[in-house]
Amino acid sequence: MKNYLSRSLYLVLLTVSMVTAVGLFTPFQLAGLQIKKVNLAADIQKDKLTPSSKPVAQTQRDSIRPAPKPEPQPVRNGPKGITHVEDFSENEKGLKEFSEALRSANRQPVRIAFFGDSFIEGDIVSGSLRDTLQRLFGGRGVGYVPLASEVAQYRTTVQHTHEHWITYSMVNKRPDSIRLGFPGYCFVPLAGNRVMYQPPKRGGHVIDNLLIYYQSTADATLHCTVNDTLHQALPLPWADSLAEVRVAAERAKSVGMHIDPHGGVRLFGASLEYGNGVYVDNFAMRGNSGMGLGQLDEDAIRQFQAYRNYRLLILQYGLNVVTEKDTVGYGWYVDKMVRVVKRLKQLLPKTAIVIMSVSDRSYNEGGTYQTLPGIPVMRDAQRDIARKAGVCFWDLYAAMGGENSMPRYVQAQPPLAAKDYTHLTFRGGKKIARLFAEALLTEHAKYEPK
Repeated sequence: MKNYLSRSLYLVLLTVSMVTAVGLFTPFQLAGLQIKKVNLAADIQKDKLTPSSKPVAQTQRDSIRPAPKPEPQPVRNGPKGITHVEDFSENEKGLKEFSEALRSANRQPVRIAFFGDSFIEGDIVSGSLRDTLQRLFGGRGVGYVPLASEVAQYRTTVQHTHEHWITYSMVNKRPDSIRLGFPGYCFVPLAGNRVMYQPPKRGGHVIDNLLIYYQSTADATLHCTVNDTLHQALPLPWADSLAEVRVAAERAKSVGMHIDPHGGVRLFGASLEYGNGVYVDNFAMRGNSGMGLGQLDEDAIRQFQAYRNYRLLILQYGLNVVTEKDTVGYGWYVDKMVRVVKRLKQLLPKTAIVIMSVSDRSYNEGGTYQTLPGIPVMRDAQRDIARKAGVCFWDLYAAMGGENSMPRYVQAQPPLAAKDYTHLTFRGGKKIARLFAEALLTEHAKYEPK
């Protein structure tokens, strides 16, 4: 009998050689086909530790742990394609009183305070939301405008120029004697102070009335010029609490004003509005996390509400908290914002509150823009804030398209977002406003009388 042992050995050696050789091939093309590298021994190879794959220390693992699994969300019935408002109020009727107010908008102003950071600067989102609601429910005017603003030239819904004002806000230091208004600002006039408002260049809201909100420790005079010809001198009497003065104008092309004497006067903003209907006040503040709302004086909030009677607060924050390498949970932020929102609920019991989540935001990873890992974690944290505070929540991140939706906004033609992969263009703001308006109006329809 022949001994085939040596042939078997040669066969094993030949097989090992082929496996090794195939693994050494680099990818190439043959007749138009892409030939990829194949590792035939992958299934029998054991993982080995390399310097880049050493076991992660416990503290390091904690810092990169994935977001906790979100709790099941309430089922939302209604038209498909709409990102619905999630209602975490006690009776799940968090927008009922706001809806009732909308039905009476032809008889009284219905005001919405839209708080946010640089994402809504220049009236992005809020401006288009205002236009939509005013077409449906009436109203004429852009609502609140600050006396001074670092983005005044960027805002398209009103032309605004100013000089010689000191601005104090929730995000900068201020003397103890300076009390902020509900929008989070206080404006102090200096010698030579001046401010002018004009309608937008491409049509839109004219100026019919201005409502000025102020406090003063001395009598002063507000000097106004309408259309460069009509001059008014309106007294600003001493007022230790919030006071309102009306500047009358009729379809004006410009309203300018200055305060003289100016000592002791503190202004909190102006509102450009006329008649009944819906008004959306843009309270954007660059760098704000939302926690600064907890600094506001309770009396200031109540006094402002006595004049403005906001029926809805929209809180759009979070982007200034998320950083590129931060992937941990935001329990500390949840705790602080729950206290802020509950305080607002207590001070404004007849006002609905909607927390609008963060949008998508991207960072450059190896030449590809991807969603910051902390964005979905923050979105879940904001939903948790709404749940714990018993208010409504709207998932802007999901409405945009979720993970990696920001690059699609940037690459759209025309672009819907800026190349910083964080902020929207005005077109993008109009799209988000439409999506949010659809969600609000869907809720409004739920409360229509049967």
